[in-house]
Order: sequence, then C-alpha cells, then structure tokens
Amino acid sequence: MIKYDLKKLQEIVKKSEFYKLKKSGDVGVYYKRLNARSQVVKQVLSAVYGRKNVRVRKDTGTAHYWLQVWVFTNEPKTKNHQKEKERTFLIEGEVRKILKNSGITFAQYYTDLGPNDHYADCLLVDIEFKPST
Repeated sequence: MIKYDLKKLQEIVKKSEFYKLKKSGDVGVYYKRLNARSQVVKQVLSAVYGRKNVRVRKDTGTAHYWLQVWVFTNEPKTKNHQKEKERTFLIEGEVRKILKNSGITFAQYYTDLGPNDHYADCLLVDIEFKPST
C-alpha cells in the first residue's frame, strides 16, 4: 500500500480545469472537460507514483470517454503468475480508489455479464512490473 495525502490530491483536482469546467450541453466544453480529466488524472497519479511511472491516454472516436492508465512499478516481475495477478489487482484497486477519493469522475457502462451485471467506470488500468533479471 502506497502512502499518499488525500487532501493534497483533492487540492490538485480542485485547482484543475476539469473541476472548473462544469457539465454543460456545449460540445466544446464537453471535449475540454475530457481533455482536462486526462491531465488531472496524470497529475494526481504522478503525485502518488512519480511522473515517470504514470502514463495516461484518452481514446478517440466513439470511445472518446474511455481513459487508459498505465502505472509502472519498481516491483520486480515474478515467475509466479498467481502472485503477480494478485499484486496487479491490489495496485489497480488502489489506483481506482485514489482517483475516486480525489473527486475524479468517469463515464460508466453496463457490463452485461449475466447475473453479475453492474455499472463500471470507463477506465482501463494496466500495471507494468519491472522485468526480472
């Protein structure tokens, strides 16, 4: 678990253009808000993991509201696939929690998984481990 100051992260969001641009019917404001969201996500996660360890990309076209986040950890890649999968889920959950608690919102979609249907954020989080030597 990485330690971070939630109040500091919330301040980053409150000072951002994403926070200042309110939702409106204006298409220009809508796209500015999406671009600003990408920037504030990068700033928030960089404050926690370091600037070089975070990459953020907004999709285009019909998937313009999806956001992809890569977090590069200093933890070495292991040969035990199950342990690595567990670590990936822990770090991904931590990233999602940081973004949610700092006040950043995402569009949602319906998963359509049968009996376990639920709404999920349009956010893809990928964790990259340092190659083992």
